[in-house]
Parts: sequence; C-alpha cells; structure tokens
Amino acid sequence: MFSGTLARNRWEFANNRLVMVEVKKIVLHKVELSRDYIKKNLDTMNQLKEILKISNNAYYKLLQERNTQNKQNLLEEYIKFWLRK
Repeated sequence: MFSGTLARNRWEFANNRLVMVEVKKIVLHKVELSRDYIKKNLDTMNQLKEILKISNNAYYKLLQERNTQNKQNLLEEYIKFWLRK
C-alpha cells in the first residue's frame, strides 16, 4: 500500500486502485478510481500527477525509498508502472 495525507484526507494505492479516503468524524468514506477509469477519463499524465501531488507525504516517501533526486522522472515512472499493472 502506498499512501499519504493532506489535512484529513489521504490517497492510497491498494489493490490496483487509487483510493481517496475522506475522514469525516469517525466514518471513512472511500472514493476509488480504477486504472481503467483513469485511462479513460484523464486527458494527460499531468492531470494524474496533480492528483498524486495531493499525496505529498506518500510521494516523498517513495522518493526516499528509491533514493533519487530526479523527482519528476520518478513520479512519471511510478504512474506508468501503476497504469501498466
């Protein structure tokens, strides 16, 4: 699982899905975007990058794990890998 937080919402990569978990009081509301949905409904890689930037903590955690300074290429590589699955 690959996840990050912004305010009280978080994005997770689980079971080949990009999932936004919205925290409202005690209840967790999940919105799932399948790879097929993303492929059909996002015009460009840039739009997906914008979605992923919401999850900055997760993004930088991935960067640290890969130990690289080329942040832009790593993000593109990760998106392409995730969409290929």
